[in-house]
Amino acid sequence: MACFKTPFWRLIRLLFFVPSFTIGNFRQNVKPTSAHEQAEVARSARKSFAHAPRVIRGAAVFYVYVLRSETDSGLYIGYTRNLRARIKQHNSRNSFATAHRSPLKLIYYEAYLNQVDALGRERYLKSGAGRRFLKVQLQHYLRNNPIRSVTGTGKI
Repeated sequence: MACFKTPFWRLIRLLFFVPSFTIGNFRQNVKPTSAHEQAEVARSARKSFAHAPRVIRGAAVFYVYVLRSETDSGLYIGYTRNLRARIKQHNSRNSFATAHRSPLKLIYYEAYLNQVDALGRERYLKSGAGRRFLKVQLQHYLRNNPIRSVTGTGKI
């Protein structure tokens, strides 16, 4: 039974055997009742998907995201509640921090149910250890699209 404790099987168990969690366009009828169900939902919110999900009405979701500048190949790490609107804001040059670096492309994001967790993760990803984590996490993407730095070292 130890093999069913891997993250993959937890997610399968969560999707098919916990009636309180729904995805996609389904309505969320029942909230998690036990501490175990709440922890499963929180763990599942940390998973990254290849697309920006639709917001489930009534559920507060916080996103930590990584954008890549197509002009200077630099990375921008940020936090928001509405990922789609924030990316549009970045690309329309309405954001002071990235106005000179557009166009920007979303290359990675994580979703959290708790705002404090999302802010902590953003702070971590901006640190040296977090940038090393991103380098490992995005190694296949970075292999095909290397980051060009000002110094020419290729560091993130």
